[in-house]
Formats: sequence, C-alpha cells, structure tokens
Amino acid sequence: MHYEKIALEQIQLSQKQIQILEAYLKLCERLGVEQITMHKVAKAAKVSLGIVHYHFNGKNGPTLLEAAIRYVDQESIRFINYELEKVSLNNNFSGIDDYIKILFQWIKTKSHHSKFYLYHYYHTAIHRSHDDLANFYIMLVIKRITSLLYVGIGCDFYPKLEQVDELAQDLHAQITGSLILAAYDPRKDALAFYRSNAIRACDRLIKSHTVSSRTV
Repeated sequence: MHYEKIALEQIQLSQKQIQILEAYLKLCERLGVEQITMHKVAKAAKVSLGIVHYHFNGKNGPTLLEAAIRYVDQESIRFINYELEKVSLNNNFSGIDDYIKILFQWIKTKSHHSKFYLYHYYHTAIHRSHDDLANFYIMLVIKRITSLLYVGIGCDFYPKLEQVDELAQDLHAQITGSLILAAYDPRKDALAFYRSNAIRACDRLIKSHTVSSRTV
C-alpha cells in the first residue's frame, strides 16, 4: 500500500529543511500543534515565509506536517536502534526493560520530538488522511516489542511464553500510557517515576504469560 511505502522510505531532507522542522516541532511543544502558523514557523526558524513555503508546499514534496511526521518517525527509529545496538554490543540485554529505558531516555533528550509523536499517534489523529500511516507505524512498534520478547526467550532471559502477540499488544498499551503520562507531567521526578512503574507493570504482564503461570 502507498502509506506502507511512505513509512518504510527514508525522507531525504536538506539542512535548511531540518532547521525549519526543528523550529516547527519546538513550537508545537511550546504552543500546541493547533496554534502553529507558517508565519510563526518562519520566525522561529529565522527564515522568510517564502522559504518555508518553497520547501514544504505539498506540490513537489511533503507538506510541513507530513514532513514532520516522517522526520520524527525516522529520527525516533534511528535513536532507538542505536541505543539497542549499544546494549547488544555490551552483552547487557535486559529484555523489555532495555526498551522502556531507551524510550524514556528519548523523551528526556528529544522532548519536542517525542511529544509530537505521542500527540499525533495516540492523542488524536491530526488529519484523517494520516490514519493509515499512523496505524502502520503503531504496528511496527508492536512488532519490535514482539521481536524483543522472542530474543529474550531465545537467550533464556525469559522463560517460554504463551500468546506472545497478545502480550506484545498489552505491553505496547502499558508502555505508551506511561510515556504519555511522563511526557506531560511537569514534576521533576516524573520520568523516573513512570519509567519504574512501566518496568514493574510490564514485568508482571510477562510473568502472567509464562507457560507455568497459565497452565493448571
């Protein structure tokens, strides 16, 4: 399908386009997505309004919103893959716990990216035409969780698990809920609090799907 091709293709961006997108994302975090205008983006990016329209006119390439969605997705995948690879190279695999810690690190270091991502995919559909793309990305996230579970089983970090696909969806819901709460909680200790809660809740979910716990 068309949206799958878009999701899997890397978006090629110039430094000027990245500069504009970064300004847009920071404005979204500060003012809210609905309050953004091209004039505000141009001012924040320190470029002319014509430059913004030239790069994101939607005729010869994506609109500003479409480019932001793909850019944030691409950067989040790059960040998570890099951090997971570091864990793998250090032989410190801790299953889903690693994934949760990395996601909370992403929220901390890339708050304007993560809040836009969470808003677009989980708070609301910014535009109905993006629903299929959003659902596809969510499916990719669940597949990543499923893969981590099987890696954990394969290296004996986890015992044999039943209904792994169902478990992955439950873990996704738990992790996502914790990320949303953490991202918008202004308390200084919010990230640590929700990260710990997410790890404990996910550990309980995984234990509930072990073969021994589900057989009589």
